[in-house]
Amino acid sequence: MHRRDNIKYVEPGVLLYVAGNFLVTLDLRQDPPTRGYVKGVDGGGIGAFVVHPTEPLVVVGEKGNDPNLYIFHYPSWELAHVLRKGAEQGYSTLSFSPDGEMLASVAEGPDYILSVWDWRRERVTVWLDQRKSQKLLEHNRSFNIRFSHVVVVLSF
Repeated sequence: MHRRDNIKYVEPGVLLYVAGNFLVTLDLRQDPPTRGYVKGVDGGGIGAFVVHPTEPLVVVGEKGNDPNLYIFHYPSWELAHVLRKGAEQGYSTLSFSPDGEMLASVAEGPDYILSVWDWRRERVTVWLDQRKSQKLLEHNRSFNIRFSHVVVVLSF
C-alpha cells in the first residue's frame, strides 16, 4: 500500500510515522535515536494520522470495520476524544484547518466519505459521500488558508 503523509514532526526533533498497527515515535534528539511505539486502539491497523497545528494533539485514523478517529494528548498519549461514524473500512487521510478548529477526514474505499469535524464536540459539520458522485482522489485535500472552514478538494 502506498501511504502519503506518513512522517511528521510532532515536536522539534521528534518524528511520528506509521508501521502497521503502530504509530512510531522517533526521537532524533537522543544519541543514538530512540523509538517508542503506540499501538492502534482497534487492532485493524492505522490508516492515517495528523498532528494538530497549535496544540499537543495527535489524531489517529484506524482501519477495520466502522473504525474511529482517536485524538490523543501528546506526549502522554492520553485519549482526549473519539470521533465515530466517519468511515466504513478505514481512513486514508486527515487534515486540520490552519487554526486547528476543524478536522477533515477522507475514508478509504468503498465509501470515500469526506467529513469535516467539529472535533471538540465530536460531531460532523459537513459530510460528502463520494459514491453518489465521482471517486475523490484521497491525497488531494487541504484547507483554504483565508477561509478556515472551507475545504478545497482537487481531483485530476
